[in-house]
Amino acid sequence: MLCLCTLFLIYFNSISQRDEAEQSFEESRLKTLVDLSAMTEAPLDEIVHFVLDEAVRLTKSQMGYLAFMDEEQAVLTIQAWSKNAMELCAMEDKPMVYKVEETGLWGEAFRQKKPIVTNDYSVPNPAKKGLPAGHAPIKRHMNLPVIVRGKVAAIAGVANKKEPYDETDVRQFTLLMQGMWRLVEEQRNKASLENELHESERKLATLMNNLPGMAYRCRNDQNWTMEFISQGSLDLTGYSCDEIVGNRVTSYNALIHPDEQEMVWDEVQSCIAGKKPFVVVYRLITKAGREKWVWEKGRGIYSADGQLEAIEGFVTSVSEQLEALQELRKLQNLFSNIVNSMPSILVAVDQKGLVTQWNQEAENSTGIEAAYAEGKYLEDVLPKMAGKMGMVQEAMESNASVKKSKVAGSRPEHGKYYDFTVFPLVFEGEKGAVIRIDDITERVHIEEMMMQSEKMLSLGGLAAGMAHEINNPLGGIIQNVQVVTHRLTWNSKKNLQQAGESGLSFDALQDYLQKRGIVKLLNLVFETGLRASSIVENMLDFSRTNQQSGVQDTSLDLLLDKTVEIAANDLSLHRDSKFSKIRIIKEYDDTIQSVPGEPGKLQQVILNLLKNAAQAMEGNPKEQEPAVWLRLVDEPDFVRMEIEDNGPGVPEEVRAKIFEPFFTTKPAGIGTGLGLSVSFFIVTQVHQGTMEVESPSGKGAKFIIRLPKVRTPEEEDPDEKD
Repeated sequence: MLCLCTLFLIYFNSISQRDEAEQSFEESRLKTLVDLSAMTEAPLDEIVHFVLDEAVRLTKSQMGYLAFMDEEQAVLTIQAWSKNAMELCAMEDKPMVYKVEETGLWGEAFRQKKPIVTNDYSVPNPAKKGLPAGHAPIKRHMNLPVIVRGKVAAIAGVANKKEPYDETDVRQFTLLMQGMWRLVEEQRNKASLENELHESERKLATLMNNLPGMAYRCRNDQNWTMEFISQGSLDLTGYSCDEIVGNRVTSYNALIHPDEQEMVWDEVQSCIAGKKPFVVVYRLITKAGREKWVWEKGRGIYSADGQLEAIEGFVTSVSEQLEALQELRKLQNLFSNIVNSMPSILVAVDQKGLVTQWNQEAENSTGIEAAYAEGKYLEDVLPKMAGKMGMVQEAMESNASVKKSKVAGSRPEHGKYYDFTVFPLVFEGEKGAVIRIDDITERVHIEEMMMQSEKMLSLGGLAAGMAHEINNPLGGIIQNVQVVTHRLTWNSKKNLQQAGESGLSFDALQDYLQKRGIVKLLNLVFETGLRASSIVENMLDFSRTNQQSGVQDTSLDLLLDKTVEIAANDLSLHRDSKFSKIRIIKEYDDTIQSVPGEPGKLQQVILNLLKNAAQAMEGNPKEQEPAVWLRLVDEPDFVRMEIEDNGPGVPEEVRAKIFEPFFTTKPAGIGTGLGLSVSFFIVTQVHQGTMEVESPSGKGAKFIIRLPKVRTPEEEDPDEKD
């Protein structure tokens, strides 16, 4: 706003330089300035015309004009012509916009940025460019620039004063234009501020109405009485702004779930007491009765003296986010459970080799918890990866999986084998890898067992074939030895006749044979042949172990005796363990009947236990004779068979694992750890019996086998059923 004091100051400074004769004129100019200062609310067009008409009157001119300047585009836009100018000019369609470069003398005020006075317009002047047709004739001319912050903002001019224009005219014209421009700028600033305010309010309203929630201002009372609330309340609560503001239909507190009203109050009051912002999550009950989780953030608004005036904040629904978070947690838990339930070691690492994921099997295998392992270097927490980090780097660089199969463990005596697989992993632009380690020891041993079984099948077939081939000449030997003995020792008519024809005394021949022990040797050959035949027959019986011999009534005492005989003739056992020097003690219950079983498989069990006993007693002291007790005991539903030795016994920690596949205490290359596990399978699965071991410390080992006397229907072969 133009300051009235400033106008008066300008006026008094001006009047001090004039003499008394000019006072009436100055009073007229003062009145003009006062009237101008009162036009603060007048439209711009009214102000411009008032100033221009007053300028013409005060300078005693006939006409005038006022143009606003666009200095950047170098154009003038006429804002007003004085009334006289409109009457004196006969121009049709007076132009309103002029390029400065095309203007004549009246453009000099812009170019020179100072008032230009021409008291004789007829005098030739290079700046003159002539007047448009119909323009009023010009006798005298004065125009001046309105300079604002170093730039020309407007050009004003008057013309055709009867007397020459002087400095007084210039000063009062300048003063009048400056006063006008202050009003123009004030109006422009006011309009700009109003536009900015309007735009700001529009943006704020748009922003608040588009927010996914509601902004509010409320009182700090038990109802959270709303003074203002944005339109988002309708989507959030189902209530409009008018229904919540002032508690007209409902208070905001009534919308908070009853179970959480106290919690919300306490949390907000605690933060307000400390003049801190608050954040609270709770449930709302919408107008439709639906529960909705919301997140609210707000703070207290305080007066200059620190008194709480209101609370302002924002509330938005987080139900979808919470549901998504719960679903994500379910998926994470599912993934974690899947990873942790896998029997493989699964470990994830970043590009530096630091552990980022460590599953349950990794914990079980190493004894290191995930919380400790994560963030550590892989080789420091997983010794199995020692020397294998090259696989990890190769997988990350090639972006392809890398696998090494059937890798022996770091301790060969444990006989462990592993598969190592490394998968490349890219997460959020960062490279990494997932290492999977599978313990394939059992699979490797099963493969070896299958190969061994195939070999045994082949050997069994070979043994059976050899036994048949041996039986034929062996039968001939036994038969011919019998014939030879008969012809040499029997005094049959035919023998006596042939001896006489040969000139031999049969009695003398007998005397010779006795003295030379020939008959005894022949009997020894015969007995040895029978023994060899028995061995071959036992080999045939044992070779049938790998065939489906079927269930039959089995005499356990005969089976034990035959198996002992096989063990005694086992060349490897005889050579290594001197089985012939082991004392066999038989304690059979004579009342025991036959039991249903597969003789070949039971014989395999007994032979395995006898071999183990013989090997265990190799370490007995010299003064302790190795001995094996074979017992058969009758029980109500079972026949108990015991095989006991007086070897060093079985330690407790070994007894817990003795029937597990591939478990052995023998040095590598001596045992496979399959003998007792196969025996356990034959007894418990094939014959539905039980097998256990007892071993008092240092007092030998006793294996107890119980075989059922009666076979259950489920065990019968399908071929045996009608």
